[in-house]
Amino acid sequence: MIDIADLQNLRPGATIPVTLTRSDGSKETVPCRCRIDTATELTYYQNDGILHYVIRNMLN
Repeated sequence: MIDIADLQNLRPGATIPVTLTRSDGSKETVPCRCRIDTATELTYYQNDGILHYVIRNMLN
């Protein structure tokens, strides 16, 4: 299982902790770099994609 923590505080280029849980129950947390590189990409991600973002903006 893979657990990505702290997604509500995500920002472009951030280092976020990712916890790997193996089938034997052991866990390892590794730092991973967020590959959302711009504020615009983050906005699209937070809106479930560019299409949802565009549709929401058209409806408002």
